Amino acid sequence: MADLGRQQEELLSWALKGFPEETIIEENERINQYRDSLKSRLSELSTRIARVNQNELDLAGVKLFCELAKENLANFTYADKRLALEALQIEVWVDGEEISITGAVPTCDIASTRLKPGHQG
Repeated sequence: MADLGRQQEELLSWALKGFPEETIIEENERINQYRDSLKSRLSELSTRIARVNQNELDLAGVKLFCELAKENLANFTYADKRLALEALQIEVWVDGEEISITGAVPTCDIASTRLKPGHQG
């Protein structure tokens, strides 16, 4: 941004030295468009950084969640499994031989109540 400011100061000195006004205006517009592009990119990156910071993983919480799921998965009914997949926002994409699985592991506090053997959902 500072460099763009210097470039515009140079344009002013060019204008004072008698450079064609049309050339000065075009160059100034180009600089302003580039500045707007940089500001937009900065805003985009700031938003992405904020999202990443909000989604930092709580490794202890993830470990607890995985342990609870592992212990109770054998007792899950089809409906329980379907509900778990929906809660985890699991998406599976198949493209020829390539398979991609995405989802969201809970990062908030997880209830630590353990289900009893033979749980029926």
